[in-house]
Amino acid sequence: MTTSADVHLRGASGPVRVHARWPAVDEPGVLLILHVGGRCPDTARPDVLVLDVCLEPPHESAVRDAEAVLGWIADHAAELGADPGRLAVAGRGAGAAVAADVVRAARGEGWPEVVLETDERTSI
Repeated sequence: MTTSADVHLRGASGPVRVHARWPAVDEPGVLLILHVGGRCPDTARPDVLVLDVCLEPPHESAVRDAEAVLGWIADHAAELGADPGRLAVAGRGAGAAVAADVVRAARGEGWPEVVLETDERTSI
């Protein structure tokens, strides 16, 4: 059985809406799926904690907000029952461009390894 919740996390430009869906496994990895503008679907996977992150354009603002959310998740993954050593970021369209920039920034900051998922179905 999965559990889900709608939350707001602090972004660089204000609150960011996030839909979290926990799988029925112990210490799953974390997958942030970045959605920019428009619809923010509810994504489910049986093997990872999925966070659908709803971002607003423009690109630079979306990147700063996504970085803030990723930083919070990296710091609090264990409290959420997830493995902080297994973080991945994905997106489609504008969300994919934001995801690439966020992963690049995380590497530059020396954060724990963050994987850029090119396909939301790949294994973390």
